[in-house]
Amino acid sequence: MLPSMTGATLRNPTTVMAGPTERRFKSLWPSGPTTYMVFSPNGEAMSPSDPSDLVLARLRACGGTGEGSRGVAFTRLVDGGDDSPEQLSEQIAVASAVERLREDGLVAAVDEADDAETRFTLTDRGTEKAREVTNRIRETEITVADGDHREVTVATAAAELDRSPVEVYAALSADGVYYPPGETATDGVVDREAERNRCWSVVETVRDERSGRAVFLAGPAGVGKTALLDAVLADAEDRGLDVVGARCRGSDDPYQPLRTCLAALEGEAPFEGALPDVDDPEVYEAQQSALFHELTAALAPDPDEPARVLWFEDLQLTDAGTAAYLTALLERLADQPLVVVGTYRPTELPDVLATAVGEGVETEGDGTADADGDGTEAAGDEGEGDEDTEEGAADDGADGPVTRVELGPFSAAETRRLVEQVVGERGAPTTLVEAVHERTGGNPLFVRETVERLLERGDLGPRYEWYPEEPGDVAAPDAVAETVIERVDALTDPATSVLRWAALVGQYVPLDVLAAVCDVPEALLDRLVGALVEADVFERADSREGVTFRNTAVRRALEDDLGDEERRRRHAAIAAAFVERMAAADAGMTGERADDERPDDVRAGESDSSTGSVGDIAATVAAHYERAGEDRQAIEWYRRAGEYARGLYAHEAAIEQFHAALALARESDDGETTLDIAERLADVYLTTGDHDEAERFAEFARERAEDPGRRQRAAAQACEVANARGDFEAAVEMAESALALSADPSRERVRLFAQTAKAEGFLGEYESARATTLRQLSAAARAGATDLEAVATLSLGTLAWRQDDYEAARKHLDSALALAESVGDRQTAGRARMNLGIVAWNRGEYERALAAYRAAGEDFEAVGDRHRTAMVHNNIGDVRFEQGAYDDAETAYRRALEGFEAAGNRRAVGIARMNLGKTAVRRGDYDAAKSSLTEALERLDAVGAAHAAAVTGLHLGRVGIHRAEYDRARELLTEAREGFESVEDRHRVASADLRLGELALAEGDHEAAGSRLGDALEAFRTVGAEQDAAKAKLALGRLRTETGDHAAARDRLGAALEAFERADNRHEVARTHLQLGRVDLVESSYEAARDHFETALETLEAIEASHCTAETRRALGELAAERGDGERAVGHLRAAADAFEEIGAVGDALDTLAQVAETCEEADERAACRERAERLGDRVSERALARHGWSDESES
Repeated sequence: MLPSMTGATLRNPTTVMAGPTERRFKSLWPSGPTTYMVFSPNGEAMSPSDPSDLVLARLRACGGTGEGSRGVAFTRLVDGGDDSPEQLSEQIAVASAVERLREDGLVAAVDEADDAETRFTLTDRGTEKAREVTNRIRETEITVADGDHREVTVATAAAELDRSPVEVYAALSADGVYYPPGETATDGVVDREAERNRCWSVVETVRDERSGRAVFLAGPAGVGKTALLDAVLADAEDRGLDVVGARCRGSDDPYQPLRTCLAALEGEAPFEGALPDVDDPEVYEAQQSALFHELTAALAPDPDEPARVLWFEDLQLTDAGTAAYLTALLERLADQPLVVVGTYRPTELPDVLATAVGEGVETEGDGTADADGDGTEAAGDEGEGDEDTEEGAADDGADGPVTRVELGPFSAAETRRLVEQVVGERGAPTTLVEAVHERTGGNPLFVRETVERLLERGDLGPRYEWYPEEPGDVAAPDAVAETVIERVDALTDPATSVLRWAALVGQYVPLDVLAAVCDVPEALLDRLVGALVEADVFERADSREGVTFRNTAVRRALEDDLGDEERRRRHAAIAAAFVERMAAADAGMTGERADDERPDDVRAGESDSSTGSVGDIAATVAAHYERAGEDRQAIEWYRRAGEYARGLYAHEAAIEQFHAALALARESDDGETTLDIAERLADVYLTTGDHDEAERFAEFARERAEDPGRRQRAAAQACEVANARGDFEAAVEMAESALALSADPSRERVRLFAQTAKAEGFLGEYESARATTLRQLSAAARAGATDLEAVATLSLGTLAWRQDDYEAARKHLDSALALAESVGDRQTAGRARMNLGIVAWNRGEYERALAAYRAAGEDFEAVGDRHRTAMVHNNIGDVRFEQGAYDDAETAYRRALEGFEAAGNRRAVGIARMNLGKTAVRRGDYDAAKSSLTEALERLDAVGAAHAAAVTGLHLGRVGIHRAEYDRARELLTEAREGFESVEDRHRVASADLRLGELALAEGDHEAAGSRLGDALEAFRTVGAEQDAAKAKLALGRLRTETGDHAAARDRLGAALEAFERADNRHEVARTHLQLGRVDLVESSYEAARDHFETALETLEAIEASHCTAETRRALGELAAERGDGERAVGHLRAAADAFEEIGAVGDALDTLAQVAETCEEADERAACRERAERLGDRVSERALARHGWSDESES
């Protein structure tokens, strides 16, 4: 809001007086250097003066003299004292006067590095001149209106009123009268205490509970949202909370308000630097969610810091990216010690944000509504909806995570208090208040502007000596714009130029752009901007590199006042200035792009505090060119802005930019450009998973394209839509038709082959998919597209390892890695390295796998691919799991889980939980394992991840074996095997056979066990899975031990041990030693058995493998029993039984208790064992209980 320009201490002698004693006019400063006069009450000129005189006098009074002086800041020159009005007109006059005095050599600037504002001091000549001016001021005769109008000198009045002469002189009215300060209305928020308290209750809750909530202030323009926001923020700061936020500028720059907040926190924006290409909807959603997670981590306070208030003003002006982020933040706000506070105009809020804040929930009068829309009344008790607004707002009790406070017009009583605040005097007449209220409708902005207008025109006395009594005598609210123009036109020419140019630049005004377009000297521009900031017309932004308009009404009034032709001319000039600004930032944008990748010329996150981001500049340039009527330029810049937004996962913003370009292209009848934009829109909609819109734009381009290459490009998009919808046959058919259009080498042909191979893979036609991928590779080579050659070769490697052809897979992946590195494509290089790690892991080459995964992680971190970085953590967990480093494995899995949860990837979250569950299995914590795996299975089933659900079933089946839940284990393992068979996953089929063989062993069915384990071993050998083959040999060694074929057992176990030792698989090495010890035990080789058992125990205790540790203690008990040491035997067996029972290994606990009962001599001990066995038996079937030696016929 443009503040009042009343209270000017001097006026032009040409001002017309309507009556020397009837009214006092407060005139605006006229433009240009002018001589001013101070007038006596009878209208006669008292003494000539000039704004420069006040500057000189204030510098002298404030200590701006002498060599040792630090000088006086500009703001202090304006604010001469408690009675000095600090109005815009005075500030502009002071700024101009300072520049003239510097030119005349009377004033000099003193720049100090530790001061943000230039300071001024008097020169020797200036000091002498200031002394003369001060003496003249002291002797000036004035009228003091302190009851009786009496004439005295300024010096006398100053002494009587305990003021400095300069303060008194500066506070003179236009007719030379000094009005001592009377009782004034309180500054600040008028009559919003109920709403203010409601907001504070939300802030207080978050401060105390550290569980996030949000409060939004809604209402039309001018109802006081900003004033209430300022008060709420001041309350928060006074109570020790951190406060950070931003005004939304109406810019198309993705995440502009968030960038401002991060800059204030001195935090690094997570989108600074290159971001990976994303063309898959699931990966896009995961990447965007991961980005949002990092934003929240950067914005939230540390655990040892107080809660933070995150505020956003004018959310109706926010960009699509910020709207999407805030929507996501509100869903998870309870997890953060954040209070989100925002203001907005309800009818202009973006749809996605309107839903999130609960806009549309009915409320009565002023008050709040929770975002859950539960129909809670906002005011009074049931049936009392017309109660007083304040009471309603205070008592509505909206306790949901999102509170909405609606601000409406002022009542007559509230209007009275605002009128008194503006005038600075209490006792506003009722007729005046009623007239203003009726004319303005109680809108606070209109009330303030209207009263200030009345004061400026002399239609309202400073102490209500005269005032309008009828509504018709009060200017209508539409006159606010007229008032703004009147005020601006009355300023100096440079000030007028600054304001009019700034209004066209936009809500946010970079100062370097403003300097480039308005013909005002730099030093004067700085002073004028400072004056406009002090007058609350502007607000500083971006570390003083730019300003924003405090009120959009001011900017719009100035913008609308220009003629169409002049407005277009100025917009073109502003666009050119922004282009120069971009050149200064060295953005290097060319506007060209490759179809399958984000353009090199638009680098995500490229920005600095002094120039702004590339996307911000591109979108702004486009908007100015459009307003200048230069459509071709506007289209190009909208296109660039859209590509930039894509790179930040701000695809909603990209869609807006592309649609703006498309509309202009169609209006210009530019068919080629229209098709290009349609293709880009199809790509964006494909990425976001909006297949209907993607298909619409792809078909639009395909039907209108005449060039074969362009038709192939559109067909490739249509194929991608078909694949995404699962219509694989249609995708293959469309691709084949499009490929027949032209055989010329092109990226489009490569893309068509890629989509065909993808469809064939989904159809299970792996050989066809391989053949098509080879054609894809050939097409990429013919097109000279090394980057696409790398992608095609990567696909060949992936197909090979999925078919268990690890040698071919490694060959292709090594080639893909070399190609990707040759063109600096770290994204594809990372994918190749990760797949090489998978191949190594499947072959049991764990150190090689770790090296590949870690290198891949570095690639993904370099390009900002958060989703694949989490995948790397998951895969590292798999390796450490196989190596028996369970702490490391669990840490890696949890890091992966955190990344997947941040990304919102439900399938990946299920897999991470499955891996945590299998780690619990390996540790022997079967209760925890069952809980985690069951949750994982539910999550994976919910998202249709059948294969991952089958893998989870394998682990749950193993839990069932150890818990002696054999029927459930068999059901899970059989279902998993069938699932793997359906997709021809031979490796996993073999894993299911291995587990089914272990189940048969647990049940004592040696024939079934031998058959299953033999099948598993043969399958593992076929696919080259050495470590899994070794596990099958270990199980077969156990089987041969139980059947008495000790030689065969040693042969199997020896081969397994060699394989495990080569892979440094500590867990399996220990298990093999345990089984070898059992062979020695049955052969009575007691010393050899003990060596094996102790070797196993040392490793298993070190890696905290609880189940196998208990198994080894049981084996030591069996060894002691064989050697006749009953006491030692019982001790080991009891410890083993306790451990088995604690981890939920019921079958093993029952077996061990049976051994304790058999070994011990005391009847009481045997009875205790039976009692424990019966209690455990409640958890298993009668058949399982009998299998473990505790049938009803068993003797005590």
